[in-house]
Amino acid sequence: MLKIFPMIACIIFCAACNGDDKKSGDNALMREFVFGIKEDDTGTEEFVAATNDPTVIATLETQLSLPVDQRNLFISGPIAAGDASYNIPWSWHFVQNEWQLAEFAIELCDGIPSFVEADLDYWLDTVGSFCPWASYVKEAL
Repeated sequence: MLKIFPMIACIIFCAACNGDDKKSGDNALMREFVFGIKEDDTGTEEFVAATNDPTVIATLETQLSLPVDQRNLFISGPIAAGDASYNIPWSWHFVQNEWQLAEFAIELCDGIPSFVEADLDYWLDTVGSFCPWASYVKEAL
């Protein structure tokens, strides 16, 4: 029995290490995209969202290949507190891999980033998601 315990402990440890490597690999594939707000000439309403969803990335790349006035899909999805280390200077971010690009959404979640920032508790606790209709993918980072 004493000989089996170290072997079991080693198997559990190695399995845990492999899981961490996979998670790190997934994070390495995470891509960040800058979104702008149409008719915001100052650029003050820009924000960044991250994903490693290949379908979303392909759609983003297709949008980026179009002239800005033809980029008709906007970001839509749940938001969370904190800048996630990439959505600076905002104190919120889109939850990674839980957002999509959309053609339409309900008006309740429409707005601009500064609206979310100004009333963060309302957006997080009541609305729960953000779908700025005037947003478009501006560039890949």
